Amino acid sequence: MQKNKLWATIPVLIITAKTLEDHEREFLQPRVASILQKDGLTSIQVLQQLGMAISLFNERN
Repeated sequence: MQKNKLWATIPVLIITAKTLEDHEREFLQPRVASILQKDGLTSIQVLQQLGMAISLFNERN
């Protein structure tokens, strides 16, 4: 996505039920806007987290 100028500004959000290993998180963090771990969150809580991540991304850019 980063190679295409039109796509480079699209925020990538990772939503996972997996517990990420440190090396996985270290790899992903500089490449994505946010990593959300569901860890028992309700659908509403996941959507709230997504909204906050998108707002934070918009503030930074």
